[in-house]
Amino acid sequence: MVAKLVDESDIEHSPFEQMRLKREILIKNLYQKIETYEKKRAQETVAYHKMSAFRKLLAAKTPNHHLAVEYLVYVKQPMEEIERLNKEISLITWMADKQEILPQFKAEFLYFVNK
Repeated sequence: MVAKLVDESDIEHSPFEQMRLKREILIKNLYQKIETYEKKRAQETVAYHKMSAFRKLLAAKTPNHHLAVEYLVYVKQPMEEIERLNKEISLITWMADKQEILPQFKAEFLYFVNK
């Protein structure tokens, strides 16, 4: 008898579990994007520091205000999104533990389901 490896897509999950898994995947993707940006910035910095003085003069380092905007777009905003998703996961976990939707949370639940 051959044991079949279980793929997560084969498993039936409850709606709460599906919502939680969806958000966890989004969080992993955001962390990967942040990591990719940080690696790129580190490589650019190393490459700039390896240049001779004359090449540095011609290369023109990226202005600090451009770096600040890049940081906001590639790091800060995704981190805020991760924080929001973690709050949603905690709410979903709480609702799954209760196994009932309280009237005051019904609108939020429907918002999460339709996302």
